[in-house]
Amino acid sequence: MRIGVIPAMIAVVCLPKLGTHHGMKLFLTGERFTAAQAVDMGFIHRAVPADKLEAAVQEEIDMISLGGPIAIAEAKKLVRRVPQLSREEGFAETQPWSAKLFAAEEGAEGMAAFREKRKPNWVKE
Repeated sequence: MRIGVIPAMIAVVCLPKLGTHHGMKLFLTGERFTAAQAVDMGFIHRAVPADKLEAAVQEEIDMISLGGPIAIAEAKKLVRRVPQLSREEGFAETQPWSAKLFAAEEGAEGMAAFREKRKPNWVKE
């Protein structure tokens, strides 16, 4: 690398997002990249101009807030956990997880709201 060391510590966070292909190029060259390129590489999911940042953050918050609070928390755990599992382990672990959430009060409210074509009334914890 350009300064005689490798990006070892940040690789733990960056490589799962960048993948081997982009990671190899960037780690070997030290090349800088734009926000648009970061989106293209899958490193981030969205880039906006600085003057639109606050509105873009609010849009993301508003979209996330449409979900049930428990489901949102569990989805974050799901996204972190499933990639660590084999396909077989993934199905074995997620089946009871899913059943538990479908059977819970929040899941029942969400499904009822969907069937009745109305907004769900989430209970904030």
